[in-house]
Formats: sequence, structure tokens, C-alpha cells
Amino acid sequence: EKGPDFVCSKIIRQIESLDCSICGGIANIEGIGIGVPGPVDTVHGVMIMATNLPGFENYPICEKLSSRFNLPVLIMMQMLLDWQKHYLELEKGKQHVIMLQFQLELEEPLL
Repeated sequence: EKGPDFVCSKIIRQIESLDCSICGGIANIEGIGIGVPGPVDTVHGVMIMATNLPGFENYPICEKLSSRFNLPVLIMMQMLLDWQKHYLELEKGKQHVIMLQFQLELEEPLL
């Protein structure tokens, strides 16, 4: 309703409010993953279709988050991101993989 820039700034604030002390601080974060409910262009870091998120088609959310946090950002369909989280934990031995899920209203993150 307020547009993708508003939503992106709210996501940035939520990420900034995370307590990263479990992994030794934000300097030890290796990347950010975004799960969305529709098809994506992973090369350009954008949603191809965002039926329930008006204005997000081709919105450069990965670029915006990457430049803000100086981290690589990956966008995937939500179900693939769920799998990637398990892969990182089980196959790659990552100890601290945190997944935030935002409701459409972006009121509160769910861990």
C-alpha cells in the first residue's frame, strides 16, 4: 500500500534491530537471503511477478539491501529458501542460520 521503498526501509530497520551477538556481531554475517512467494530473477535480484506485493516487480531489493549492509543478497522462492537454510545447517555445518519471515503487513518478524 505504501510502496516498495517503504517496505524495504522497514526490512532494513528489522535487520538492524537483530541481536547478532550469537554469531559474534554483524561483521560475521555472511549474507542475506530473501524468500518470496513467486518467481524471481536470481541474476538481477528481483521478483518477476509479485501479485500480492504491488510495485515489487523488478524492484531492486537485493541491490538496496546489499549496498546498505555490504553483504551479498540472494532472492529465491520461499520454498527454495527453506531448503537452502536446511542445506546450510546440515550439509555445510553452519551453526547460526537465522530466518526471518515477515507478514504482508510487516508488523513483526517471525523467527
